[in-house]
Amino acid sequence: MRDYQHKNVVKLSDFGFCAQISKDIPKRKSLVGTPYWMAPEVISKSPYGTEISPVLKDFLDRMLTRDPLERASATDLLEHPFLLQSGSPQCLVPLVEQYRKRMSRC
Repeated sequence: MRDYQHKNVVKLSDFGFCAQISKDIPKRKSLVGTPYWMAPEVISKSPYGTEISPVLKDFLDRMLTRDPLERASATDLLEHPFLLQSGSPQCLVPLVEQYRKRMSRC
């Protein structure tokens, strides 16, 4: 029999969640999980739809193709209409600066 000491113990973490659903109520009504790794709409228990825009679906399909030879390259994805319709990355600068200020106070 092996001697298990504190230094030999491996700690496991669960970053998932579970929800209770049924045939009568297809949307979840309860949840258990690690809130730090969960989407805000899951934590707030607000309903969210599964509708996705066709342009986003095409982008994800091209990006997540299993076969690397058929998968779109990063260059191709950067030219995809989904990314071209997004705003300038400059809009993120104030958010990053605000975050850095907040973290420097800690």
